[in-house]
Order: sequence, then structure tokens, then C-alpha cells
Amino acid sequence: MSTSQADRMTGLQTLAFGSETIDFRLCFSPRQRLTITVEPNGAIIVKAPVDATLETVLHQVRRKAGWIIRQRDAFTAFGPSVPPKKYVSGETHRYLGRQYRLRVTEGMNPSVKLVGRFFEIVTPDKTNTEAVQRQLERWYRRRATEVFGNQMERCLESSWFRSLPRPAWTIRKMKRRWGSCTRDGTILLNPLLIQVSPRCIEYVIAHELCHLVVHNHGPAFYRLLDRAMPDWRERKVRLENHGR
Repeated sequence: MSTSQADRMTGLQTLAFGSETIDFRLCFSPRQRLTITVEPNGAIIVKAPVDATLETVLHQVRRKAGWIIRQRDAFTAFGPSVPPKKYVSGETHRYLGRQYRLRVTEGMNPSVKLVGRFFEIVTPDKTNTEAVQRQLERWYRRRATEVFGNQMERCLESSWFRSLPRPAWTIRKMKRRWGSCTRDGTILLNPLLIQVSPRCIEYVIAHELCHLVVHNHGPAFYRLLDRAMPDWRERKVRLENHGR
């Protein structure tokens, strides 16, 4: 393989393995052997000799797929824990990929407003942090309903999804998924998605719309996703980094 060919293949690659998806970063260098590394943040790095073909690389990744998935899942399961939120003034919360600080004040008319880089929260008793949490979560959910609906319409206007019957969708809390597609074609979206960037939200919706056409994660699914959203891999990495 020439250096220019290696340059073209360097970057994010995807391999379907049963119901699992293995996303890895491929890079070529002057070396004798191909190596596969699973980093603590779950990233998978494959380093290959310059003269290796993409078919050879995919064959080796497929051979090690079981080990890769076990390592990735182990790191995910025992990754760094995120301290629980306290819902007090000065604490940082995200909305559409940006960070905002809470400014909690007391008042008889509870409200949540986004003012500059602050969540301005008025609550009868600011020491009642559970009530503050409920107020903010209700605000998030209202915004999620509006933002997700707009993003769904945006995706459905794409030529790749325009012929689909308009799907039902709803917001549902999920521990391990950003989105899902049920057997009857209903799309479920995690309310936490409202904290990530609009591009990541659009990726999750496009991913689930593809499942209305192809119900598994086989090659046909990724061919459709590649055509509908050519930069989906970069969006997926950003979403995963937010999740970690």
C-alpha cells in the first residue's frame, strides 16, 4: 500500500460484530505487527503496518472482537464515577452542549429561566434541593420536547427519510441508551440528550430512523447511515465523550 492510500484509510472505522458495533481509530506506521489497544475511556486504537490492507485490518479486528468488547465493557462498567449533583448555586449543568451555572434564589413563584450563562431558579425554599432538582428536570423535559421535535422534523426532511411514514416518538429515561427503536417502530429518546449538542441529538435521531428501515446493526444499516449522515462517526465520538 502506498503512503497516500494509508492516509486515506487512517481515521475512524466501524465493524459490525453480531449485535455489537466496534468503532476504532485506525492509524498506519512503519511497524512489523498490527496492535489493538482498548484505552480506559473505551476508545479502541488499531495501529497497522503501512503495507497492511483495510481487509487485513478488519479481519484482525473481527478475530479479536470478543476480547475487544469485553475490555471495552469492563472499562465502561468501572469508569470514573461522576459526583451526584447537589442543585445549589454555583453548580454547573449542561444544556445543548454548553455549561451553565445555577443561581438559586428564594421566591413564592417558582420558575426556571436561562439568563446569559446561568440557570436562574426561583424556589420557595432553596435548601430543598430535591424541589430544585424537580424544577430543573421539568424545564429540561419541556425544552427536550420542543428541541427533539424540531430535530426529528429536520431529519425527516432529508431525502433518505422523506419516504418513511411519520414515526411515533416519546421521551423515556434509559440507563444505558441515548435512544432506542421499539419493535412497533416507536422511537424512544433519553431526556438527558437535551444536555448534549444539537449535532449529537440529530445523530441519535438519524440512527434510530435508520432502524425503521434496517432493524439490526449489520452492514446494510451502516451503509444507510453513511449515506444519510456521512459524518456520523465524529458525532458519535462527541456523544460518547459527553457520556463519559
